[in-house]
Amino acid sequence: FPRSPRKLQKLHSSIKDLGWWARTTRSRWALGGFKGPIVAVTGTKGKTTTTRLISRIFKDAGYRVGTACSGGIYVNGDCVLSGSYGGADGPLLAHRAGGTDILVIETAHGGIQRYGLGFPRCDVAIFTNITDGHVGELGIESLEEMLALKWRLASKLRPGGTIVLNADDPL
Repeated sequence: FPRSPRKLQKLHSSIKDLGWWARTTRSRWALGGFKGPIVAVTGTKGKTTTTRLISRIFKDAGYRVGTACSGGIYVNGDCVLSGSYGGADGPLLAHRAGGTDILVIETAHGGIQRYGLGFPRCDVAIFTNITDGHVGELGIESLEEMLALKWRLASKLRPGGTIVLNADDPL
C-alpha cells in the first residue's frame, strides 16, 4: 500500500485510538465490580476544583477516596500519579491506586468525545457549567453541541442517582 506520510499518520492515529478504546473498555469492565459510589463531574470550567472539593469532603468524613482529574490521580488527597487523567483511563487508575470506598472523577470533553466514559455507571453526575471556553475544539461549534456532548454523562447515571446542575447556567 502506498506509504505517504499522510496515510502513515492516519494509520498511526487509528492504532492510537484503538488503544485508547481498549483502555476505556477495560476500565468500564474492571470497574463493573466496584461497589462504592462514583461521583462524576463535568462542565467547561471548575471541574478540577469541584472534584478536589468533593474528594476532600469525603476524605474528612473518613472514606478512602480515589480521585482522577486533570491534575493527576489522588488517593485521600495525596498525589500518586501526576498528569492529566480527566479521560477514560483515570477512573480505573484511581481505583487501583487505593480509592476503595468512593471514586470522584473529572470527565473532560476531550475524553468523552474521543474515548467515551471510563466507568460503567455513576451515582452522582455534576454539571458545573457550559460556556464557550472550548467551542471550536474537536468539532464542537456551539454551546448546544457542547451540552449534548457533556449530557452523555447523564446516560451513565444509575437508576435513582442524582444529577446536580448549575442553576445559574441557562443551558
